[in-house]
Amino acid sequence: MNTPKSIAVCYGDGIGPEIMESTLSICKSAGFKHTIEVITLGKNLYDKGYKTGMSEEAVSVLKRVPVLLKAPLTTVQGEGMRSVNVTLRKMMGLFVNVRPSNNLIFNHSKNINVVVIRENSEDIYSGIEYRNSYDTRTSIKIITEQASYRICDYAFRFAQQNGRKKVSCFVKDNIMKMTDGIFHKMFLEVANHYPDIEKEVLILDIAMANLAKYPERFDVIVTTNLYGDVVSDVCAELSGSIGIAGSVNLGTKYAMFEAVHGSAPKIANKNIANPMGMVNAAIMMLNYLNENHISEKILRAWMQCVKNKWLTRDLVDNPKVALNTQDFTDTMIKCIRDDNKTSVNIDAHSINIPDTMQTDTSDYYSRVSEYIKHRTLVGVDIYVDFTGNLNKILEIINTFDKINGKNVSIDLVPINESIFLNSILSKGMELWPTVLLTNDYTTDYITCRFIASKNINFNNHDITALMNAFEENSVNIVKIETLYISPKRDMGFAN
Repeated sequence: MNTPKSIAVCYGDGIGPEIMESTLSICKSAGFKHTIEVITLGKNLYDKGYKTGMSEEAVSVLKRVPVLLKAPLTTVQGEGMRSVNVTLRKMMGLFVNVRPSNNLIFNHSKNINVVVIRENSEDIYSGIEYRNSYDTRTSIKIITEQASYRICDYAFRFAQQNGRKKVSCFVKDNIMKMTDGIFHKMFLEVANHYPDIEKEVLILDIAMANLAKYPERFDVIVTTNLYGDVVSDVCAELSGSIGIAGSVNLGTKYAMFEAVHGSAPKIANKNIANPMGMVNAAIMMLNYLNENHISEKILRAWMQCVKNKWLTRDLVDNPKVALNTQDFTDTMIKCIRDDNKTSVNIDAHSINIPDTMQTDTSDYYSRVSEYIKHRTLVGVDIYVDFTGNLNKILEIINTFDKINGKNVSIDLVPINESIFLNSILSKGMELWPTVLLTNDYTTDYITCRFIASKNINFNNHDITALMNAFEENSVNIVKIETLYISPKRDMGFAN
């Protein structure tokens, strides 16, 4: 990469300004001389009416400066605007998140030296959510073949360039067979190109149990966005404290470096925050900028502090001997000035960050066209806002009779040339024709699944006609999902 002459810096919210000031002081004492362009993001801008938490000035800087060092930003739980962190990742095209965790410098009973590679651009974190009815909210989980292949390939390249022996894939495709299933499939497809690296696929829940008990068994972990967020935080805590973990978010043009932890507003401005998560993010940034001689000085200073127990309160048993933020910063700077390159071994703690590669899309659109060409529309899921006895909705559908000249049937054995009601579901549970063993199941949001018999040409006009029939009977339609099958691919919907 071409090393930029300047970096963008965001001081963040909560403890952000304190730990960023500490980090920059430590970096400068080690010889970092890049120009720093400060931008404001997050809560302060939200409070001033900026809906995205970003100003035009900040966006202008980010367009011009490809590297951002960012302190934690506050994201309100359960309400308010979308996370600025998520917005930044999307806006800057940061599809890779790399989070290393190791406790080789701590005297723990269990060793952990793991790097979590997290897909950063999709999954539940897409933030596509709806209130579908009075009682029901939904969040859409988006997983694509392209993004899954891309992140798995990065994980194997990372392992290859860092001399790591194994890549583990965490998924939950025993339940989410289509979304996590395609991630699993892409992982295995990529693994074929790296025969010298061991591969394994684990179901998420047992993977987390094994990680907690046997962290030394893991090397590189690749997974989806939500799982990766959780897994990397667990790894960080296993390594000693989430307060010392840094991470990098990468795209093909931009990179963002940040501490893993949050903004911790309860301890802001008390001079007790641990800046090492931010410092470790800066170490990764320096490696990315080919300033390894500077990052190594800082890493040696950090290891000296650990060796001598010159640490903040989250890393010591006796708070009376803990250093405050400023004292820790001063101690790190003194260690850097007294740097003795032979005093500690930093090899196990240094990582190389491979550049991302532009995805090869040369045959992408032809593959999409091939899929569309061979898929067949076979039905539709119509989601309706409905309360009351299911017999009522069955009576309504039974009045449809014919749609565009095609029979509509609720018979369990459908007649030929018909569009038949295959099932009524809610939250994935079949309410009809299955008879539930309990009658305490209540819902106001149900799915009517219609399937066309094989000998008729089902089309979008039929779907529109079905929707109109519901509307004429005063049934409120919330949304629809078209159902496809393809002879060359898997089914386009879950059973």
